[in-house]
Amino acid sequence: MPKFYVVGMGPGAKKYILPSALEAIENADILFGAKKLIIPFTTPEGSKEGVPFTGPLDNFLDKLDSQRHTQRAAVLVSGDPGFYSLLGAIKRRFSMDEYEVIPGLAAYQLACARIGLPWQNFLLFSVHGRPLEGLDNLGDTDPGVIILTDCKNNPARISEYLKNRGWDDRTTWICENISYPEEKIKKYKLGEVPYEKEYKLCLMVISPACGE
Repeated sequence: MPKFYVVGMGPGAKKYILPSALEAIENADILFGAKKLIIPFTTPEGSKEGVPFTGPLDNFLDKLDSQRHTQRAAVLVSGDPGFYSLLGAIKRRFSMDEYEVIPGLAAYQLACARIGLPWQNFLLFSVHGRPLEGLDNLGDTDPGVIILTDCKNNPARISEYLKNRGWDDRTTWICENISYPEEKIKKYKLGEVPYEKEYKLCLMVISPACGE
């Protein structure tokens, strides 16, 4: 039985999808993943069958497990599969010789490139669908931090949470809609992040305690 692919689709814009990812999609008969990821390849102009990720995760994986026996399958995930994606659940369900991972560019990598900031020593966190209490593991002298946000745990709420750690003077970049035409990157002191605006598709890059 051929392996199925787990394909990193990059931060959003098609120009940031790796050629190897596009090749894996071209070779697949059926695509699994979030609707926004599979639609470009499964619309009337496309030639692929698509299974959108809806409902319980186990049901989605059951469909993948069933279809992969008769069709070449690819699971499309945002960013890089190794960074807060479905890959963890796939690894728990399937053996490693049943799938192949195609890496992708993570949104935080592109954001740091835009800023001109090396990120190799930064800590990586996500509060996307996760409690803010996970940030309690941060110490007062931690290096830079990159945080994936969501509509509830948005930059304003995260900033308020971290202000209680005495991080008011840390520099933060609020990076919205990375790679899309409406991309915006704004620089603030952590204690001055505005509350009144609506944040969408957002991540935060917070400078080290020693400064930028």
